[in-house]
Amino acid sequence: MMLIDTASGAVRRVERRISPQFADKNLEIPYITIDYAPQRLGEEIFWLPIRFEAIDLHQQGRMIASYSNCHRYTVTSKMVIP
Repeated sequence: MMLIDTASGAVRRVERRISPQFADKNLEIPYITIDYAPQRLGEEIFWLPIRFEAIDLHQQGRMIASYSNCHRYTVTSKMVIP
């Protein structure tokens, strides 16, 4: 499932659910969600992940990660022909 921001067309949330049987057979995580929000990096705004959640097959473990204070790293390359 995807939740899309109608004004910008940006993805706000991605949610994936698969059956426990398929997850167990394929070593997958059955439930994952990723939330996105606009984040300013320098002079530009990007839709970046701000929260990630995953629950294991038998719901014995849950991982939640939050992202903030993102930084943009860029590089400029120049090819020189001798």
